[in-house]
Amino acid sequence: RLANAGYNGCEIANMLELPESLSKEFYNGEYYGTLKHNAQGQYQKYVGWFDGNPANLDPLPPEETSKRMVAMMGGAETVLIKAKQAFDRGEYRWVAQLVNYVVFDSPKHAPARYLQADALEQLGYQSESGIWRNFYLSGVEELRHGIDTKVKLAKANAKIGEESMTPELIFQKLAVKVNGPKAAKKADILINFKFTNDNIETNASTKEANQTFPDLYLLSIQNGVLMAYHNKQSEDAQATVHVSQRNLVRILTFKIDVWTFLKGDMIKVEGSSMALVKLLSVLEAPNRLFNIVTP
Repeated sequence: RLANAGYNGCEIANMLELPESLSKEFYNGEYYGTLKHNAQGQYQKYVGWFDGNPANLDPLPPEETSKRMVAMMGGAETVLIKAKQAFDRGEYRWVAQLVNYVVFDSPKHAPARYLQADALEQLGYQSESGIWRNFYLSGVEELRHGIDTKVKLAKANAKIGEESMTPELIFQKLAVKVNGPKAAKKADILINFKFTNDNIETNASTKEANQTFPDLYLLSIQNGVLMAYHNKQSEDAQATVHVSQRNLVRILTFKIDVWTFLKGDMIKVEGSSMALVKLLSVLEAPNRLFNIVTP
């Protein structure tokens, strides 16, 4: 209703309120999600990210916007004076938004980082939602102490995670690991995959059955995009790879060196083994320790 009346996601989020008959119930508290958060999520689902205002159609990137905003407002020190006054009035949302320009303009500006951290900390204290509180306090940690690159991130059990994925899921995960610009500069990759049962190395009867009925996939990388097609093979493929899905995951996640596999009997390659090496060369492990509140 409000979207059809011309209001954008942010405006709607600040307008909506639960009726008292719902808001007074304990189980409707914002312990996880929030009405503001979910209202904007629904707006994006049905309308998209663009709110109809052409000023927001192609905005400058955050860092460039911040440099111009800070310069226009008279420099970082002038901005911080106004921000501190707003902080003293308890306008923490505005302080976080305002000082964010200074942080993106001058990421090492300590007074700006600490003031924004103080504002986010207050917003975290006030948040009933655990998710919002975690985001606020994660921003505080980054602003005050930076990103700890030595932190050990939790890893899912491989037995119920990557090594248990179906071939379709394996290729879907690979697709988001491809460095598109790098892959686009290389020649196209076309590989037939014939998946065998994980028991192929130890069970002769299973091996025979899987040789008769392999699970077939065709992997293609063209224009920097990886696609996989089930029950399809190509005579023009540079290689045909016979492998169990578990062993393929071990190769593609770099748990075992591909040359070690190629020298053993856990994988069989017909054609050029360099096609598989070439595939690995365009995969990029994601950096999970990225900044969230600094450029």
